[in-house]
Formats: sequence, structure tokens, C-alpha cells
Amino acid sequence: MEKVVIGLYDKTVYSERFAEYFCNNKNNCIDFRIFTVFDKISEFVKKGKLDVLLLGQEYVDEIKNTKEIGKIIVLSEGNYVMEGEKYPVVFKYQSVENIINEVLENIADDEKIRLEENKKNPVKINTELIGVYSSDSVNLALKYGVDLAIKTAKVKKTLLVCLDQLNGLDGALRLENNMCEQFFSYEGENMTYETSYVRGMSEVIYYLNKKGSKLALKLQSIICHRGGVDCIYSVEDYRDLKYFDIEGVEEFISILSGQMEYETIIFVIGYLNETFIELMQRCDKLYFSAVQDEIDRQRFSSFEKTLMRDGLAGSLDNIMFYASEKSVID
Repeated sequence: MEKVVIGLYDKTVYSERFAEYFCNNKNNCIDFRIFTVFDKISEFVKKGKLDVLLLGQEYVDEIKNTKEIGKIIVLSEGNYVMEGEKYPVVFKYQSVENIINEVLENIADDEKIRLEENKKNPVKINTELIGVYSSDSVNLALKYGVDLAIKTAKVKKTLLVCLDQLNGLDGALRLENNMCEQFFSYEGENMTYETSYVRGMSEVIYYLNKKGSKLALKLQSIICHRGGVDCIYSVEDYRDLKYFDIEGVEEFISILSGQMEYETIIFVIGYLNETFIELMQRCDKLYFSAVQDEIDRQRFSSFEKTLMRDGLAGSLDNIMFYASEKSVID
């Protein structure tokens, strides 16, 4: 997909936050520009396109007659829309990631922002697909998946996708990265989890089933960067997983690999149906929790019988085993 060109017009040190963010976070969907002088914007739009321009309320009068800009979004001092405001508003004092994701969400369904779709982006041969599953404990699979993603992200562009029914990602990241300050708050001796809504697989499934344009842009607006890893959170409602079909999985992988250029995609699988068994077969590596006792042995035997009933006996020749919970955390 053609990149969306986003500009920031700001004359203060505020713009340094964006410069630092994009220096440290490669993004295949966005071409980001910073302008500190209005004339530079005029010069830029004469030579090329500027899909979106972010700017503070104090600069609106300077650019209101510049027609070549696709969309203007105001960075507001407060998270509210002023009466008579003609431009969409994004709260200025939040993380750059949140601002960019809000901008992408805003323009994803805007028909005025047109991006050429590249249909010649097949799944890259060198994109590694990894599945992590535990018949005993989704928590164990999630911890192992997070640990594996953190290590892999140090050498490859990696995405962690949570395909379980309930969200536990922040807790798993906390165990791996000691990220209490970012994801948790304390009230006396009691720890409470932040409850703000984070978009995740529910939105991914919605977009894939809608089959609209600019899917890579929509997916990019959902991806979060946590603990050094790009990740997509679990569904908001467990029932959404049943609408994630095989066709959707193929499209999902194709976009992540071909357009967004992820080298490794790690799926934490916490739900079984035909779609996820198919996904397991697609994976280059499929990590199962090792059999530790009679309960584990019986569960794994039941899983093998499920494959036999579906005519898939022996089809999962990609299984590798990870050991105990202790070995994962250590």
C-alpha cells in the first residue's frame, strides 16, 4: 500500500517527541514530516502530496487557505471539541503512539484520503510464522509467547498477536519487563490494573470481515508498542473469535507480511476451532507446553484425537515443546 504522508507543523520543542519516536520506530505505512516554517509546507505540497497535517490551534489561521492538504487535524490542549470547530481534534498531551493511532483511525475510513493499494504483495517467503499453544494454561502460553517475542524483536521486526479469549498481555509484559509504572497503579498495598480500552483483535476481525480498503493502515492504527515489541491485544468480547475465519487469517497474514514487512509473527493461541487448527498448520514452528503429568498427557491425547476426527492426524509436524513455567520466566 502507498504510504500515508503525515506532517506536523509546530515551532516549539514539542515536535522533538515525534522526531524521537519515528527515529526509534520504523513504520512501513507512514511517511512523517516535521515543518517549523509555514513556507516549507507550501513548497512541499507543490511537489508532492500531504495527506494529513497536525498542528496546534494557534496555527490554524495560517493554513486555513491551503487547499492542497488532504486533511487537517488539530492537536488540542484539552480532549474536547470547541464549539464551531471545523477540524477533527486529537488530545495533544498523550503518547506519540496514541496520537498517530488516533490519526490513522480517523483517516482509515475517510474516502477523501485515497491511497493506492498494491495487490502484488504476497506473503513473504522469509516471514516466519510461530504459534504458541498450551492445552493446560493460556497463561503459560502467553508468558512464553511474550518472552519469545521480546527476544526475537531484538534481531527481527516482530509482531505478537494475542488470539486468546481474555486479555492478560499487560500482566505478562510486566513479568518480563518489570513495567509496573506504565501499566499499573498502586493504591496502598493493592495493585490495580488500568482499565482504559485498548483496541485489539475485535477491531482486526471487524475490518477483515468488512473487506474495505486501506487495511494495512487500519491494522497499523491497532498495533501497540509495548516492552520493545509490536503487539495486538486480545478480543474485547470472546465471541468475536468465532468470526475470524480462514479467509480472514490469510488476508491478515498477507498484509502483515507483504505490506507491513514483519519478519516474524507470533500467535498466542488460546482458542480451538477449525480456523485456529488451520493456522497451527500454517505455522513454521508450533510451540506446545511439554507434558508434565497425567493431566497434561490426557489433554494432549485428546488434542491428537481431535486431529484424527478432522482427518489431520500427523499434519502437525512443526510441533516443538517448551517446558515448565519456571523455565519460561527465567
